[in-house]
Amino acid sequence: MSTSAERPRMAPSALYFPWQTGRSAVNCELSSSTGDNAAACRAPQWFSRWAVVIAAVCIWFSSSQTAMAFQGFGPAVSDVSPSDISAWLQDIPLKTTRKGILPEETELYYRVLEYTQSVDPAELEKAAIEFMRERWKGSKYSHLPFAEFPVFVDMYQHPEAYQGRPVVMRGHLQRSVVSPAGDNGYGIQSLCEGWLFTDDSQSNPTVVVSTSFPPGLPVGEEPVDKVTAVGYIYRLYTYEARDAGRFAPLMMAKPIRWTPPAAQDDNSSWGGLILGFLAMLAISGWVAVRWNERIPKPNGQRPGRELPAEIVSPEASRSEVKYPRDDPRG
Repeated sequence: MSTSAERPRMAPSALYFPWQTGRSAVNCELSSSTGDNAAACRAPQWFSRWAVVIAAVCIWFSSSQTAMAFQGFGPAVSDVSPSDISAWLQDIPLKTTRKGILPEETELYYRVLEYTQSVDPAELEKAAIEFMRERWKGSKYSHLPFAEFPVFVDMYQHPEAYQGRPVVMRGHLQRSVVSPAGDNGYGIQSLCEGWLFTDDSQSNPTVVVSTSFPPGLPVGEEPVDKVTAVGYIYRLYTYEARDAGRFAPLMMAKPIRWTPPAAQDDNSSWGGLILGFLAMLAISGWVAVRWNERIPKPNGQRPGRELPAEIVSPEASRSEVKYPRDDPRG
């Protein structure tokens, strides 16, 4: 009784399945000429329904796995310590051509940043120095003093050894940016990003991310000297340079330490005053010693002269003179 023109059409699915589109419709159109619509369409519709169910289950399973991945890479927090969080980072790529932070690592990104803020600053810096000292001893730079160990060069040549390990880096900022944080479950409101250049990095930056900047630190492209960053190397960050894409170490850090120019000038002024005062004391002491050498002592003698222990009168001295026997004065 019903014809193909009278059959109700199903709304198109949001998901596209090539085997569903057209196959059942064609079979039903062909069978409509024979008048046996129900028998002809039963098998294709049955297949389509089960195909949709199976596809839905696969999509749900895939999305659940993706959601688990979004919720976090790596093991639980008990498997990391202030000296090493590499267990968290073993599932993310150390280097990728995709720029910025990948969507699948967003939760881990904020987790590491929050953990960095929670670690005791003194304990974190101690762990960083111990790790850097280990790297220095086993490197080709061990003939140099530890203070001259090129941390950036060693890190750039061996990034896998630094991923998840704490380091201390000193230098100047060439770029400072403050932006609102994305949705996260760690209460982080702001992301403070600084591009740090050290003496051994030349024109290659380390991207330092923290939750706050020191009060008064200039934000923008203005250079900022005398900064120190302590934190964990997360991975290599991909950024666009003038010539091509480049990689920079990405550090999750404690708030950057910074000595403002006024404090630097004050320290220099006090240092100059102290040095001047010490110089004046030294000169005054030298003058006093020289002057003391020139002052006659109470018995009338000057330094360096041999005088008799007792001074006698001229008459007495003449009476003590011994003359020869044939001298008429004798």
